[in-house]
Amino acid sequence: VLTNVKADLRDLDCVLSDTHAPTGIAVAKKGRALLIAHGAETPPTIRAFDKTGGRLIGSLPVAATKLAMAPDDLSFWAMPMPLSASGSAEGRDSKIIRYATPTEHSGVGNEDEPHSVASKELAAVTGVPTACAIAVHPQTSELYVSDRKSQTFLVFPASGGDFTTGRPWGA
Repeated sequence: VLTNVKADLRDLDCVLSDTHAPTGIAVAKKGRALLIAHGAETPPTIRAFDKTGGRLIGSLPVAATKLAMAPDDLSFWAMPMPLSASGSAEGRDSKIIRYATPTEHSGVGNEDEPHSVASKELAAVTGVPTACAIAVHPQTSELYVSDRKSQTFLVFPASGGDFTTGRPWGA
């Protein structure tokens, strides 16, 4: 439960405009991070908040539509914004990237303004341009990717991979 939230409510608002509505959300199970993606903003941003108090921890300059937190809360996966009306990332770099979760405020400037933090790429899944959803297994940290074109769920190790290394779920 969020208490004493100080976050800018525009980060949670789905009504203001299509360009400001959140495009993804992920919450740390034990850690303090609440991640909110605004992939349609200019520039696109993932903001990290302290989920217990609403304080802005940092932001990443990433255009994401779906987010999935790893079970250790130290990293998360981000799926790119769709380019096509079908909701897939067809026709663009469709890398699904695992980033380090921001853990503390940069300490620079006004507490109410987003602070850019290093967006270190820890792993990536490539070659799934029609990915439409992602989730992380709570024990194994494997990434599950729903692929619209093949109508399957593909499972990737936490270290990432490409379409040829993803195994169909249930296989």
